[in-house]
Order: sequence, then structure tokens, then C-alpha cells
Amino acid sequence: MMLISGLLLVICACIAGALLWSLAVHALPLWCGGLAALSVYKAGGGLFACVLAGFAAATATIITGQLLGGIIHSPLLRAFARLAFAVPAAIAGFHAAQGIAAALGIDGGTKVMSAISMSVLSALAAWRGAFRSRV
Repeated sequence: MMLISGLLLVICACIAGALLWSLAVHALPLWCGGLAALSVYKAGGGLFACVLAGFAAATATIITGQLLGGIIHSPLLRAFARLAFAVPAAIAGFHAAQGIAAALGIDGGTKVMSAISMSVLSALAAWRGAFRSRV
């Protein structure tokens, strides 16, 4: 039974890493949507208003990113726009790797090194996919 649960834990960690890699570019829209929903909630809005504000902010962030990718031709400005998508993905990757390492029982320097490498990988995934079409 312990072998099966350990194997399932490793499989779930691999699936979580694959999801993190494929969804890294959506870290900035998710953060903006969550921030907008929390702001509406703190202002006294209801549940529907919070969900609507979060969805609108996340959608606006994705659309703005796509428009910037089509309009900006300067390599330096494109790098700054891509960096705006990569930084939240790196933070999310770091914390996701910390959680996965804690679930696997990894501690110490190995936990930190795996978290740093996952943050770099998720930032690279967001950098690569920041201006791709999502249609």
C-alpha cells in the first residue's frame, strides 16, 4: 500500500509540474483577476460582482498582452512586456515547487534548488508563450 501511495504521489507531482508548465503564461491574468475580485470584495461588493470584476480584469489582461504583442516591434519593449508575464509565473513556479517538495518529503537545500529551478522553468514557459495566439 505504501508503494502504491508513493507512486501515486510522484505521478501527481509530475502532472502538477506539467500543468504549471502549460499554464504559466496565465499567472499574470490570474493575479490581476484575483486582485480585482479582492478589491471589489473589500469595497463591499457581492459574490457576483467579485466574480465579474475578476473575470473582466483577467480577460482585459490577456487581451492587452495580445495587443501589445501585435503592436510592439521594439525588442526592448517586447522584453519588458514579456517580463511582466514571466515574473508572476516565476513566483507561482517557486511556490508550487515548494509545495510539491513538501508533499514528497524533500527538505533542505534540495527543496530550495528544486524550487528555484521550477521558477526559472515556469518563467521561461511564460516568456515563450506570452504573445502566442490563444484562439
